[in-house]
Amino acid sequence: MTKEELGTAEEILNLRDLGLCDNREYEIFIQFTNETIVVNVVEKYLKYIFNKYNIDIPEFNNKVYTSLYLFINFPNIMEVDDKLRELSSNILKLFTKLENGDSNINVDNFKELLQRYNKIFTDLVDKNKHKLIEAYAEVYINLEEIEGNVITDVEKETIANSKNEYYRLLKEIVLDDNVVNNIINTKRDEINSTGGSMYADIKKEYWMKVKNDLKENNNEIILGMLNEILNILKSFVSNNINVMKEIEEQLNLGYVEHIINENSINKDDIYNIFDNLTNILRRLQCPHDDEGLDRWVEKVRENIYEDEKPIYETVGDLFEEYYNRLYNLKKQIVNLKV
Repeated sequence: MTKEELGTAEEILNLRDLGLCDNREYEIFIQFTNETIVVNVVEKYLKYIFNKYNIDIPEFNNKVYTSLYLFINFPNIMEVDDKLRELSSNILKLFTKLENGDSNINVDNFKELLQRYNKIFTDLVDKNKHKLIEAYAEVYINLEEIEGNVITDVEKETIANSKNEYYRLLKEIVLDDNVVNNIINTKRDEINSTGGSMYADIKKEYWMKVKNDLKENNNEIILGMLNEILNILKSFVSNNINVMKEIEEQLNLGYVEHIINENSINKDDIYNIFDNLTNILRRLQCPHDDEGLDRWVEKVRENIYEDEKPIYETVGDLFEEYYNRLYNLKKQIVNLKV
């Protein structure tokens, strides 16, 4: 098998596009490698390589292959020593050589190496079951919290799919739904008792980043948030084309884009943006919320024109509050539909 024949194979290119060696947090890596599309790419890659070199080790599957990256990048998770990390690295290098059609590879030795690694992997997973159960349950609870706080249905569906994948991973280990649910409930109580919240941390970091971007005069983030808000608002009235059009006209994102591109956005523009946003909110929310909105509108004016805080902090705070109000509006709409 020549380099030309193997090097451009779709299965190989698709695997490389996954970027499994990229720098990721542990939870993100686990979530990513368990996504259906990623699993399919890895399985097709293994099938391709194994067929080409007549390797028949069905137990060396997607999970075993991705564990090579897991052991290299997150050795502390399963107490992986340097020797096993080196073995994992060497196996990946041999896979790369096979991809490139290296005729110097002894395939029989490679088969034995994969079988030895698979035995080590199986024993290590069995030894660290408790750690895996704890990690999967915690990620499940964190995703559950995030799912309950996002606004758009698309985001909810994506997070729900990831959450369900972690449930499946737990069930693979303990094999019983009742046991899985007990584990999740126990972990939820534990997290709640300590006051820990992944969502709160993510939210805090996000708004810190927004303010930092605004401080650096990266005002494009304002346009990005307004586009997202527009899509959320339109989802609330998706059955009314006229109202959707009126909301678009009221936000006037074309003008906002213009002043951002011209770097001429000023306090009056900021006030007009939030004046339009609050007027739209008033139109959609329950009348009994108008009084609270009026108080916030007055506070918006004070914050923009009179507050001694830097304007980038004020704008960040105002957008954060508006997103909170959108979330509350979403809950009202859902309750009305029930």
